Amino acid sequence: MLPVACVTYWFDVRAAKSLLLGAAVFALPNLLFTLYTFRYRGAAQAVDIYRSFKFGELVKLILATLGFALVFKYVPQLNVLAFFGGFVAMLLLQLLIAGSYLYKTL
Repeated sequence: MLPVACVTYWFDVRAAKSLLLGAAVFALPNLLFTLYTFRYRGAAQAVDIYRSFKFGELVKLILATLGFALVFKYVPQLNVLAFFGGFVAMLLLQLLIAGSYLYKTL
């Protein structure tokens, strides 16, 4: 998203900042989810993996909701379309990367 935001910056600074905020609201909770969830490995720790996955998902949803609330409350000149565009673009990028990995492993 950073290259897209740099190109957008030339046309509209507010849209570029909103785009990066949308990407950050998606990426930061997912990063914490990934770090928390994949702490354990192996079949012997299946219960710990399950618990950490559920707790990681809960934390991710809470942090994403908190991110949306903070952005809408404290960013005065938010370009809402660019903000949601950044969020959705990161979601689609995640699906594309996961799909290409799945396609390669089949």
